Amino acid sequence: MIPAGVTVIVDCNCGTYANMYILVFGTLDFPAGKKINLSANGKVDVFPGGTVTGDNGGSKLNIGGTTVWDGNDADITGPYSCGSSGCGSNPALPIELIRFNLVQKDNHPIEVEWATASETDNDYFSLFKSSNQQVWEEVSIIAGAGNSIFPMNYTYVDFNNRLADARYIRLDQTDFDGTTKTVGELEVLDQANLDHVILFPNPSTIGIEISLGALSSYQFVQIFDSKGQLIEWFTINEKTTKVSHPINEPGIYQVSLSDEFGNTETMRAVVIK
Repeated sequence: MIPAGVTVIVDCNCGTYANMYILVFGTLDFPAGKKINLSANGKVDVFPGGTVTGDNGGSKLNIGGTTVWDGNDADITGPYSCGSSGCGSNPALPIELIRFNLVQKDNHPIEVEWATASETDNDYFSLFKSSNQQVWEEVSIIAGAGNSIFPMNYTYVDFNNRLADARYIRLDQTDFDGTTKTVGELEVLDQANLDHVILFPNPSTIGIEISLGALSSYQFVQIFDSKGQLIEWFTINEKTTKVSHPINEPGIYQVSLSDEFGNTETMRAVVIK
């Protein structure tokens, strides 16, 4: 994600990035023939106020092996979207989802939590469940905030055990005009699978708060600011299940966890004051 007021300069003829979703609130600049390649499911959403700029025809955004934009084209200004089929105006970029998590505890109902940083014409959310990611059954409808420039938090508590047989959970969002899009999907963990990690709460008012499963092997934490600069790193005890690290400045941060074997997991944290 490129926050508003931030310019990210592409400085490589980059290899193909798989499963990448780029959200542009600031500026993504392709100077001097530089390129980004995304796999066929890659996507670039340019939000209102965001831009994509380039110097010449050698500056390219390639998705699925096809050039969907180059520097000879007009600068992209949001709202706009680029996918494997090309780029086009996208007036309905209704929400910025910043969290979508499951909370599973022994002898407690499953909870599904999500949060948005902003919302535009957001009528409602729909939760679906599936055993195979092919056939989906609607579980619940939750009203959206409509329009908001502030973080909004949502929780669905499965008191009736409707998610007991779910393997996958999907979150859809519907505009006031009836336009619906899928904004998130989760795999339901077995209780025996305790190596998962979440940021909770997120957004936070005090800093970075990490919840680690009992079998998590992560030992090292790095925190980067919205410009990609490392601002903090520290180690965590192997028996630790909760890490709280104060952050004084509000903003969007990247949290990278790693173990001694080089396995890493990266998440985005939002700090508000």
